[in-house]
Amino acid sequence: MSLEKYPVKRVADQVWDETAAEHIATGSMGKVSTDTSDNVLAVKAKLEGATPLEGTFSHPSGITEQTIVEVVLTKRTLVRTILIDLVNLTKGCTLRLYHKIDGTNYREVDDYAWDVAMRDGVEIDSFMTDHAFKVTIQSDEAEGASRDIPYTVNYQVMEV
Repeated sequence: MSLEKYPVKRVADQVWDETAAEHIATGSMGKVSTDTSDNVLAVKAKLEGATPLEGTFSHPSGITEQTIVEVVLTKRTLVRTILIDLVNLTKGCTLRLYHKIDGTNYREVDDYAWDVAMRDGVEIDSFMTDHAFKVTIQSDEAEGASRDIPYTVNYQVMEV
């Protein structure tokens, strides 16, 4: 099914631009206008963009599995992408994605074997969840020194 048939963003912007903004600006919504404008703005902000979670993980030399990033969620969230920059690594590794499917225990749901001949940037595709998740790394052999691994998690909370 093509989403082009359903121009949600265009319709949402049109509704916002032509209806809510006019009513709020003219005060024609009376007492409701202040509360409604806050609610409309909150919903519009949620619909428009993702929130980035950025950081750098200092990967110690060794072969023990380490957590690069862990995100704990309580509301339905669209994780649009997870980007991991492995440019500083000199040895191969395995990245793993875990979810707390039952809300308590992490379960591995995906893995990715990487070596230095591959692209330095790794992207984990989008998924929807309301549970905690984490991305880990396990080096195939010790790096000899700790290495910085920048990451970005772009997510959007879908509940108001």
